[in-house]
Amino acid sequence: MCFAKAFPGTSTAGNHQYDAYTFQTCANSGPTCVTVNLAAANGINLFTAAYLGTFNPANLGQNYIADAGASSATVSYSFNLPAGAQTFTVVVEDVPVGPASNSPYTLTVSNACVGTCPIVPSLATNGTSISTESCPLNNGAVDPGERVTMNLKLKNNGTGATSNLVGTLQSSPNVIAPSGPQSFGVIAGGGGTAGRDFSFTAVGNCGDVINLALKLTDGAVDFGTVNYAVRLGVAGAPAATLSEAFDGVAAPNLPAGWTSTGSGSEPAWVTSTTNPSSAPNDAFAPDMATAGVTELVTPTVHVSGPAQLSVKTRVQH
Repeated sequence: MCFAKAFPGTSTAGNHQYDAYTFQTCANSGPTCVTVNLAAANGINLFTAAYLGTFNPANLGQNYIADAGASSATVSYSFNLPAGAQTFTVVVEDVPVGPASNSPYTLTVSNACVGTCPIVPSLATNGTSISTESCPLNNGAVDPGERVTMNLKLKNNGTGATSNLVGTLQSSPNVIAPSGPQSFGVIAGGGGTAGRDFSFTAVGNCGDVINLALKLTDGAVDFGTVNYAVRLGVAGAPAATLSEAFDGVAAPNLPAGWTSTGSGSEPAWVTSTTNPSSAPNDAFAPDMATAGVTELVTPTVHVSGPAQLSVKTRVQH
């Protein structure tokens, strides 16, 4: 487990020989509990510590995160690493003062996204616009029973481009007779955008919010489904029943009434001060390399009649 640790000071004065290993984590890393293991036949004469950023041998307390606490043939310790691209350094030093012992050892650093980060697309919705309406009023809204053509827009927040991305609007009880697949083609990574027109007949009541599910594939790669919320008819601005900016708590705590759980590789949501959409806080869950589920649950909200949910999101990689 990860524990916060204050710099304990030094025990043996003089110059110690050391090796320093610097690691750079991926930009899409979430908050991580990194584990360091040191194994050596002569481990009693070796000591290891970790530093956030660079290691300054002239000031052992500068950037200190954690250490093994003792020397033995095998030692292990862990420390918390903030989300996003981080540099950290693991130092292995001789306990005795003087010439290097040249003692062979094995150092293992685990649970940190380091090395070559994957160059892959990461697709998200980027809004909608109405292209055509079948009802003669042309009121700029999707009306119940109306056949409309909407431009569904995508944004690629990933590091790699798509090759021949195809979107297929899915049929549902509220989306009748959707038009066929459309090719978005190449969408550049790093924020590239594209939009394509899809036609359907909307079913529901005025004020209802229906979901447009767009399935995305690129050759043999299945990117799953992105969802667009569309309100039927022209509705007035709703009154805010619940509003939360996550700024009233100290990170990583959630506001009162909010809960979160995680399973698989995904941890629970927390509040974070790293790259919020608006300072000082946001609610954050990392994009892990392996499958998992994480849920952020609001307090109970009582509504009567049509309701609208608006969420401000920011995808980080």
